[in-house]
Amino acid sequence: MAHRARHINILVPSLTRGGAERAVLDILLGLRDTGVTAKLFLLHDTSLGYQPPKMDHVDVVQLGGQEDFRKLRAVALEVLASPSPIVYTHLVGASYLRCLWDLGVRTIPVIQNAQPSWQNPPGDFDHPCVPLVVSVSEAVADQLREAGCPARVMTIRHELQRWFTPEELSRNREAIRRRYGIPDSAVLIGMVGQFKAQKAYTRAVSRAARASTDLYR
Repeated sequence: MAHRARHINILVPSLTRGGAERAVLDILLGLRDTGVTAKLFLLHDTSLGYQPPKMDHVDVVQLGGQEDFRKLRAVALEVLASPSPIVYTHLVGASYLRCLWDLGVRTIPVIQNAQPSWQNPPGDFDHPCVPLVVSVSEAVADQLREAGCPARVMTIRHELQRWFTPEELSRNREAIRRRYGIPDSAVLIGMVGQFKAQKAYTRAVSRAARASTDLYR
């Protein structure tokens, strides 16, 4: 999401353990050593979520415990004074977005889910402070356009350009198995986030079943 900008602002409700939140953390990690700085705004505190990132290029602004308007006003002041006065929003409801728009803040909503899990109808993005909407897949982008999204829709997939050696991959797999007590004999497919129909779990299960059959032939 920051292929041209040298600074990005990101707003999320919290770092609850979910797929969207994990994508945000992966994006921040991927920006390390690129020269891009970031500011991450967290509207709410959570004791069961991911830990806020501790990276030199990321400034975390935790706003929990304040009244909603005070939170959003603080976000607006920071964003408008930043090198890139626009904020990417993940899972932020339309009522919060309207408050930011009223304060003159441009927002780029990032749509992480397929249509059954949308927080807002695309018509809510009909505002001059929404220059575009980001979709995480072409399928979601098509749904947004078919639903009459008034803003331009751009697809930016959650794909970090990182490369690992075979030895690093092996160590990572072993660490995950040891962490959760998964034996080497078990076929493991990992997913991040909540259970949702559009994630096609049946496909993953069928692949796991085929893999298990091949292992024990």
